[in-house]
Amino acid sequence: MGTGLDAFEQPLATLGQLLEERGQRFDLFAIGGGALQLIGLITRPTRGEPTRDELLAAAAWAATHDPSEGFRQELRGALRSLGVSDGGE
Repeated sequence: MGTGLDAFEQPLATLGQLLEERGQRFDLFAIGGGALQLIGLITRPTRGEPTRDELLAAAAWAATHDPSEGFRQELRGALRSLGVSDGGE
């Protein structure tokens, strides 16, 4: 499968054909990386594993939504399970 819009043409055509055969019609919405590819803002699929810094940044962002100590402990545990030291944060 290609990257960018090419990665979506065949699957969307297949879905359209299947829905037509079934006499069904749906509105489809693309979100996330797929949506960015469809509108041409990115031309690559999501890459592999997140880096340590990306995981720490995600944990820091998540902590802004629940500042409780219990949640912070869960975040630390999740980071440890991914092999990431939380740096004492």
